[in-house]
Amino acid sequence: MDIERSVENTEQQVKIFSQILKEESRFPMQNPEVVSQTIRDALQESRPVSFCCFVCLPIDLEIENGMPKYFVGDWKTRLERSKNIKRFQEIVKRLKDNNLPFSLNFTVADTDIYDVWGTWLRNFDQTPAIRNFKSRITPLLSFSEEVVVSEWSDLEAPYELVYDQTFNTVLAETQQFIDPEYLTKSVEKRKVFFDNQGIAANPETLEICNQSARRNIALYAAQGPIIKNLYDCLIIADPDPLRMGKIQSILAPELGIWYPIPE
Repeated sequence: MDIERSVENTEQQVKIFSQILKEESRFPMQNPEVVSQTIRDALQESRPVSFCCFVCLPIDLEIENGMPKYFVGDWKTRLERSKNIKRFQEIVKRLKDNNLPFSLNFTVADTDIYDVWGTWLRNFDQTPAIRNFKSRITPLLSFSEEVVVSEWSDLEAPYELVYDQTFNTVLAETQQFIDPEYLTKSVEKRKVFFDNQGIAANPETLEICNQSARRNIALYAAQGPIIKNLYDCLIIADPDPLRMGKIQSILAPELGIWYPIPE
């Protein structure tokens, strides 16, 4: 009888949890059935349902001898905006009000600048600027005991060899993993940006556009399986979340993704 009651309580929690995620998502969730099952697994294992949301660095550039040089800047990122912080607070409150066990890890994407822009950095060591950024956002995002702020490099460390192998494979054979049109649009977007910045088109700058687009795809693709292994659900707060979700899932098609942040 106690076992039956426990199963019934678990299923009721799964139903409430799944319904909240559905109602709060701005776009249809990716793999909602998988998310419901991971919620069920977490509850049966008496652990909180784990969410991950990446916090992108405020990457900036300066022009030196007609070439872009990248660095971590100090402009306000998307997740530092008051409306998005308020949105996360609302979500956390709703989950807590329903007595649902969860954890939310805001993960600083501290390796992106090296993996994508490493060849064209103003200074190779961006560690001080990354630490300053994390110190700046941690008080803003630590609004509940269920929330932590971490760095992707720490989470990735046990998987570094696999990550590097996957990244290099996707980088070398990008068009085998993604629609060629997607890659073309990504490259063209970079060309337009350079033009707006007054950076002349030449073989070297065109190669930056091509390589950085490929590196960006390889980065997200290589992250997907690791995220799937570490967390129950990924939250994407990117301005173009469905595009991001597609790339993040190239090698993790069962990755559960939630889109609760407005455009």
